[in-house]
Amino acid sequence: MIWQNPATSQWQITSMDMLYTAQRLVGVLFMLALAQRFLNHDHPKLALLNCAVFPFYLLHQSVIIGLAFYLSELQLGGLVEPLFILSLTFIICWLVFIAVRRVDLLSPFLGIKVTGKYKAWRVKAGFCCGLIVISPLIFKLI
Repeated sequence: MIWQNPATSQWQITSMDMLYTAQRLVGVLFMLALAQRFLNHDHPKLALLNCAVFPFYLLHQSVIIGLAFYLSELQLGGLVEPLFILSLTFIICWLVFIAVRRVDLLSPFLGIKVTGKYKAWRVKAGFCCGLIVISPLIFKLI
């Protein structure tokens, strides 16, 4: 190795570092080019998956902590326990997302757009109910 040889001059070490950095950069650019070529198209499931990103973001940490708390008592080991936690986290988050997406009243709590068409008075009533629910927090913060 060139950098372990005490007789190596600094310009050789610097040039090898630059070559190694360029190689890593070209590798990243190559992967981006492959993704642009083969993964840049619409898919029917893409809208559903895009809609699921924010609910997963909101839920996953709480689910992971809860599962880790309850599974740690079982002493499953360093391989099985993380696999259980990862797979159960995905399954639980997906099931909650699917369930909440079907109920228009719960959809806004996870940041999912409401799909139903409602009359104007129902929308205003929903905003008023939300304001009533949140008002104690607002008054406490003021």
